[in-house]
Amino acid sequence: MSRTNILLVVVIISALCISTSYGATVNIYPGDGIPGAQAKIETANPGDEVIFNSGSYSVPQFVYISLKPGIEGSHIRYHFEGADVYGTGVEHDGLIGIVRGGYIDLTASDSTFRDSKQVISIGDQMLQFLFKEISLAGLNVNNIHRQTVAFLNIPHQSPLEEAPVQMSSCIIDGGSKAVAYNEVAGTTENSPWVGVENCTVANLSGPWAIDVPSFRVADGNGGFVTVMLGNDDLNNNVFIDCEAFSDPEQYVSYNSPTQNCYKDVNEPYIGDPNDDNRMVDANDFYQDTLQPTILGRMNFGKGSFAGAYQFVASQGTIKRLSEVWCSQEGEPEYDPKLDLNGDNKINFLDFAVIAGPEVWKGEY
Repeated sequence: MSRTNILLVVVIISALCISTSYGATVNIYPGDGIPGAQAKIETANPGDEVIFNSGSYSVPQFVYISLKPGIEGSHIRYHFEGADVYGTGVEHDGLIGIVRGGYIDLTASDSTFRDSKQVISIGDQMLQFLFKEISLAGLNVNNIHRQTVAFLNIPHQSPLEEAPVQMSSCIIDGGSKAVAYNEVAGTTENSPWVGVENCTVANLSGPWAIDVPSFRVADGNGGFVTVMLGNDDLNNNVFIDCEAFSDPEQYVSYNSPTQNCYKDVNEPYIGDPNDDNRMVDANDFYQDTLQPTILGRMNFGKGSFAGAYQFVASQGTIKRLSEVWCSQEGEPEYDPKLDLNGDNKINFLDFAVIAGPEVWKGEY
């Protein structure tokens, strides 16, 4: 066999290995109903992907979708694509349960989760399965009466090095809390926590948005020091019309999460007052567009951000840019709030300001 043929065989074998390394795909459709969907979930194996395809999924009262866990090194991936998942209202306990362990990646695109007390419950007091390596991304939540995510204190055998649950790029509009912690027994250095990054949280009715587990240790001088679990995993979020980021009594103990932005929040500042957590006003972003987007650096040139923050804003802002594209001062379509580079016209240069140097490589 020639070297060319050998190379071709190697390439084909490699391609086959790559194409099969992600496991099988389990497709779920609205017509399956929740019992049928659950039966399909149980057929998934570590490394597989479970897809909830476009349509409406009505979760009956006293029932939730139980996500089967993966194993270390081989997660099960759950993806909601254009799905509308809803419960029966305030009397409905929850839509999704992660109660049998971790190693789960849940993503959602163009999907909503609504009409329940909570969206996701993590951990079960009776089962006591440990959980870690859980990621939740792209959740769009509304009309939730309590919390988006509730997690239980099930301590590990030793301290965790990273957040066992990581939320990112989620929209949480309403409810009492974004993340609620059920301590049950006392919190220790081995307890879990939830990291929250690049999320937009708005219109909460509770005393604060995110529960952050903490415990006290002796300081050697007859007093105590409060230790916050994972408080540095709470970054690049936008909070709108909430009472507080987390329990204000804990603020003095933070190492200071960074690049969190606030509008109409009573207790916004955490840790070092000289860091880059900032209050903003209505001129800094469109408060009625809550879809988070991450694009380079933020620079709403005329606002108080002034280019100092990672861009955690809204897809609605990008959409608005397209609506007023090529307009200039004096024309009815012109929107000065989107004239980001201040040249009295709206064009690709304004998008370049949003995208920042990480995206925009050309010359003005």
